[in-house]
Amino acid sequence: MTFEEWLLRYSEHLALEGMARRTIGGRSWCIGKFVAWAAELGIEGPSGLTVALVEDYRRHRIETVNAR
Repeated sequence: MTFEEWLLRYSEHLALEGMARRTIGGRSWCIGKFVAWAAELGIEGPSGLTVALVEDYRRHRIETVNAR
């Protein structure tokens, strides 16, 4: 599955759990930033993820925020 397919399933899950539309939108936006970053690296779906890659993204986000 692609990230987009997983994101749609996750959004549907949140809706079934009774989350507000703004909450779903906010979470989707945050995950979308991760998906865009992963796409830049050529990763097309969750099967391409590793713990090290997620740690790299975490560092990337911290550095991006601290660079402001």
